[in-house]
Amino acid sequence: MVEITFEDVEIALKILTEFQRKAYKVRRMLRKFGLSEGTYRVPRGMEDIMQMVLETYRAKREKEEDS
Repeated sequence: MVEITFEDVEIALKILTEFQRKAYKVRRMLRKFGLSEGTYRVPRGMEDIMQMVLETYRAKREKEEDS
């Protein structure tokens, strides 16, 4: 039988807290790019991320030029 110590529980909580913090940060960043949950595909690499940034930048410039 494996015993779980209080220290094990504290480590697990730290891991879960950090994961939650990172997930929130990602959702916040995606909202800045005008993407809501379920409307985007997960970027597979730096090229995908750069493409998303460029598309957002282009759309923003076009919107500013139209104004």
